[in-house]
Amino acid sequence: MDSFIISPGAGAIVAAFLVVGYLLYLAAFPKPIPGIPYHKESARRLGGDLPRLFDAIRNKVSLADYLARQPDELGSPIVQIFLKPFSHPIVILVDPRECHDIMVRRAREFDRSNGWKDIFTGTMPNNHLVLSTGERFRAQRKLLMDTMAPQFLHTVAATHAFTQCLHLIKAWRLKSDLGGGRPFDLGDDITELALEIIWSVAFGSDLGTIKRQCIFLEERPHINRPADIDQLIRIPRPRLPDDHLAVMHLLDGIEVAIMTPSYRKAKAHKDKLIQDRLDDAKLRSLDPQDAESANKVNSASDFLVFRECRAAEKEGRSPQVDSPEAKDELFGFLVAGHETTSGAIQWGVKYLADNPAVQTKLRADLHAACDMYHQSGELPSAEAIIKADLPYLDAVIEEILRLGNVVPTQARTTTHDTEVLGRHIPRGVDLIMTTAGAASTDGKYDVPDWDPADIAAFMPERWLKSNHETGALQFNPLAGTSRPFGAGIRGCFGRKLALLELRLIFFIVCWCFELPRLPKMLSSYEATSKLANKPAHCFGRPIWQGIRVGEQHSTT
Repeated sequence: MDSFIISPGAGAIVAAFLVVGYLLYLAAFPKPIPGIPYHKESARRLGGDLPRLFDAIRNKVSLADYLARQPDELGSPIVQIFLKPFSHPIVILVDPRECHDIMVRRAREFDRSNGWKDIFTGTMPNNHLVLSTGERFRAQRKLLMDTMAPQFLHTVAATHAFTQCLHLIKAWRLKSDLGGGRPFDLGDDITELALEIIWSVAFGSDLGTIKRQCIFLEERPHINRPADIDQLIRIPRPRLPDDHLAVMHLLDGIEVAIMTPSYRKAKAHKDKLIQDRLDDAKLRSLDPQDAESANKVNSASDFLVFRECRAAEKEGRSPQVDSPEAKDELFGFLVAGHETTSGAIQWGVKYLADNPAVQTKLRADLHAACDMYHQSGELPSAEAIIKADLPYLDAVIEEILRLGNVVPTQARTTTHDTEVLGRHIPRGVDLIMTTAGAASTDGKYDVPDWDPADIAAFMPERWLKSNHETGALQFNPLAGTSRPFGAGIRGCFGRKLALLELRLIFFIVCWCFELPRLPKMLSSYEATSKLANKPAHCFGRPIWQGIRVGEQHSTT
């Protein structure tokens, strides 16, 4: 019988493949960093901590919660997990002061996260978020710098945000009437509100989602109601505008950015929307009959175009208002301004409903601060809300951000070998820092002046202090270690805009509605994490307080 004979050359090739395969197999196993705790069983399998993560997700644990639990499970403020074969471990740090020190004082050692680059490169490769810290990074952040100036925030941004809030309260009044006081889903409305606000601030136009919903609801005088007043009612919704659908499709898929036909179509739609807005702003900025165009800025794109046109005029060149960098900065403005604001509002609605004493005190403080409007039964103007001294409202917002943990982590990558809490960390390691962390939620780390026994409670008073001279309560944003917007040069660019929006939204909602506590089955705190940590469900039954919306508040 013939025998199968392998030639020496073929045998060498097979042996080489086997050796390479075995070496790759070994290389795929986790390589723990010495001195940093980790799950021992995870280091002995190819998937590392991925099976543990998948089990947590199946049990409805969000990614943010999973990451936050690892230091508790391993009993250390710094731990490592293994999520990527052939890569360094990911280091998780929960010590609040060390996190703050890294973000503020050690930017040369810890730069832009590789993870952030992976997330955003597919959708907006020219945004400053994907750039390493340097001259180009700083130059691109300046493109929209004027949008964080008080003049823009208190006039342009506040006007747009206030107008969209009026659309929302009208929609909620209609829904409450249709539902006969039964609870309904607030989450989608809040998502649409957040996008409407940031879109109008970015481009000066209106997507029209909430207005379309109001028209739709006004044409439906009756819907079927469940017999139980506590049962959730499903209120019909109109089809959303194509512009809104395209932007939301990109936002929902931004972490993977898989170029499916639907994703390419949405991206092309978004690109045309932004190009049209920039072209419109350019025409108005270059109009020789509009000599005062600088005083007629109505959006972030107007500001960007106006600055570039004036700079080009001085330098004797053509303006470059529609560069890839400008377009991606504007889309990044939308992404960052939508997800986090939407999440914060949804958590806030839940916390206010479940803490009626806080809600009652907040409403009384708002009435006292704007007594003239309260006596007349009117909603204060945007200007009055901005100018009012409202320390308790500021404290409520800070507490919502702390417990809602909307942006649960800040990520950096080590630029060279360094140390954290005395542990050596090699170059190229991703470091995930919690922005609220154990210090803000379970009392395991010292927080001056805070009682560990109530640190997990919703208690805005922890952010207030007495003025030594007058005795009046003042808002103290430095009372704790929560850093919802990060810190340092790579901290959140839109922090001031986000806080302005939240002040206007919670003022208007609390002034116009009472938010009663819901049955436990409708008041879950289950979370879902993508770009932001948001409630999996947000229900409510806002009760209208009979506020008069005058002509100065017209939403037409």
